[in-house]
This record gives sequence, structure tokens and C-alpha cells, in this order.
Amino acid sequence: MHCMIPDYGLEGVKKVLLYILLTAGGFLAAIQPAYTKVRLHQLFGSHMVLQRDVEVPVWGWAAPGEAVRLSIGGHTLATRADASGNWKALLPPTPAGGPYTLIVEAENMLKLEDVLFGEVWLCGGQSNMQYTLGMLNYQEADSARANNAMLRMFNVAVDLDYLPKENIKGGQWQPATPENIRNFSGTAYFFGQYLQEHLGVPVGLISSNLGATTIETWMSVGALSAFPQFAPIVEEIRSLNKNFAQLEAELKVYRESWDEQYYLKGPGIEQNWQNPETDISDWKDISIPNFWEWAGLEGHDGAVWFRKEFDLPQGFQGDTFNIALNQIDDYDIAWVNGHKVGESFGNRNWRNYFFPASILKPVGNVLVVRVFDIGGLGGLYTSAFWGNPILNGKWKFKPGLKIDASSFPTPAV
Repeated sequence: MHCMIPDYGLEGVKKVLLYILLTAGGFLAAIQPAYTKVRLHQLFGSHMVLQRDVEVPVWGWAAPGEAVRLSIGGHTLATRADASGNWKALLPPTPAGGPYTLIVEAENMLKLEDVLFGEVWLCGGQSNMQYTLGMLNYQEADSARANNAMLRMFNVAVDLDYLPKENIKGGQWQPATPENIRNFSGTAYFFGQYLQEHLGVPVGLISSNLGATTIETWMSVGALSAFPQFAPIVEEIRSLNKNFAQLEAELKVYRESWDEQYYLKGPGIEQNWQNPETDISDWKDISIPNFWEWAGLEGHDGAVWFRKEFDLPQGFQGDTFNIALNQIDDYDIAWVNGHKVGESFGNRNWRNYFFPASILKPVGNVLVVRVFDIGGLGGLYTSAFWGNPILNGKWKFKPGLKIDASSFPTPAV
């Protein structure tokens, strides 16, 4: 699941993140599941690359107290699950090479094949690390380079939550092929290819990133506590005396009321301007990317509807289509051919909407985006829709609900 967080501003985000970290510990013991069969963390699987020349931790879960045996490359290791069902073993230092088979045995047996040892890198960051080769419409001219079995990739799915998770959601190791690299970070891919070609050893890349996230998003409470500027925020959060589930429930009720009373109002909502058959004879032209104030709609805060027709790229055969709208000021809802495909809040959130290609047709698809600005400049303003160059250029637009930005209530924690 790809979740987006409403943009509450830097201080609001810091409060949310700190509260998550501070309250998490009390819940973890209560949510530990019971395991009856040996299981590995999702990061460990066939085709993976493990770090060469050092001890490598491998961990997972089994029945409490159950003996777990691992074997790889002629080495056998034994460990035992603790009272909570957690186990860990250290594989011995192994030089670059492979492939190996890793076997994990307890009541059941797991067999991981085509395992390599080499260089492993975590590729984290914001949108510049998140941009995929598919979004860049990049194709390797050298087919041999694109089919590089010594370069392996693992995508960590965006799965935001209010509590730390013991495992990640989905994901698998894949060798570099023309098809696999389309959904992988462009920056990470070129970095990995360079390393593999110059070092001559297997390279594993773990891509874990999310556009517009601040560094605090990735820091533990222990790390954050080293900075005195966070002390007032931590104290304020503690004074709330509510867990995050309660705060989330309150925000959900508030959002439902806010949508009905303030947000989903005005021209276009009842008329269903998102539908392809909408009469747009009185809609005006605008070049995107742009702020609507620069296109003749000065002084308008609130909703503006944008519309663009596009054809499928020649030769497209995928099951899923991606529309990357980048950053929008401030909120948006997007429809394709009348089907809602995405919604985001906050001008720093990365709009990257995936949806079934079955709702598309070869020519004449209609994209409609309702943009809602709560003050200042508004619009689809970020240069270059990298994933969809067909979306650049001339659009149609028409104003919807007009608000007074000085008094309009915006969602807040």
C-alpha cells in the first residue's frame, strides 16, 4: 500500500513522527504474532546478494524455543528461537562469488537459491532517488548491459504506519533485466552498474526512499533526542496523553466532516466535471507546468479543474499505468476516464499514481485533476512530468470553489 501523509508543515510532521516513535514501544509486545513454522525476514530470498567478507546476520521467526539450522556453502549453523519466536544467526565471512543455496530448517524447510556474495548498498533518499527508469522513459541501448545477472535489485514498498514494523510489505530480489529495471530507481541503477563493472563482483541494491521526506522521518527517537530543538515538541506530544490510534481516529472524523463542509464543494463537484463527456467549450487554455495566477486567474484561492487528453504510448502493453504529476500546490484529486486514480494533500507530497491499464484506451484518454490551493500560488507547478511527457504542454482549466484563504479551515493534527 502506498500511503501519503497530509502536509501539516515541518513542525507538524516532526510532532507526528516523534509521537509515533515515543509511543511505539508500549505496543510492540502486544502485537507480536505467534509462529509455528520457521520464517525469514522478507529481505532474505532467492537471487539476493549478501555482503562479502564480513559476518552476515540472517534473522526470522519460529515457534518459541524451536531449534533452527542454517546451511550455506559447506557451513552449518545452529540457533534457537527465543520466547517471542525471534531468532538470528551469523553467516561466516564469504568472499565475492556464488551462486549458493541457503537452507533454513526447523519444523519446515526454506530453500533460497541463486544467492550471491558481493557489495550491498542501501539506496535511500527523496524523490531524486525515487524516480524510476520507467518514469524517465529510459531504455538501455546495450542489451547485454541491461541483462546483468551480477546486478540484483530489491524495492522496499512504501508502507507508512504509526508503529515500527517487524517486517516489510512484499518485495523480492530481481536480477537486472530490461523489464525489471523499469520499476527501479534510476540513480541507484546507474550507481550499481558502475560499481559492478568496475569492481567485477556481484552488487545488490536495496531501494528504500520516499519523496519529500525530511531526515527526521528516518531517525530513531534516540537519535532525535540528541538535538535540543526537539525537546519542546517531545514535551508537547507527551502532554496530549493520547496514543496515536486515538489521534488518528479524531483526525479521520475531522477529515470526513471537513470534506463534506468545506472541501468537496462548489462548481464541478455536483456537475461531475471529472467525466470525459463534460462540456469544456468555456474552459480556457493553460500551459503546464504553471501556476494559475500566471495564466490569468489572479487572486483565486480554492479549487481549479484541469483537463488533458492523451494517447497511450506506442507499443504499451503493461497491466498498470503510471501518471506522475510530481508536486502540486496544495491538494489534488485525479481521475482518468472518469475513474479516480489518486488523491494527495500537501504541496511537498510526490504524486505518483498507479492504476489498472484496463481503464485506458489507445487514444483519447481524459485526465482530470482538481487542484485545491489554500493560499498563495496554486497549480501543477513542478517542471517536467518525467514519467509522462505526453502530459506536458497545453491543458484546459476552469475555476471551481473560491475560498477566503485567511479564514478557510485546513486539516490539522
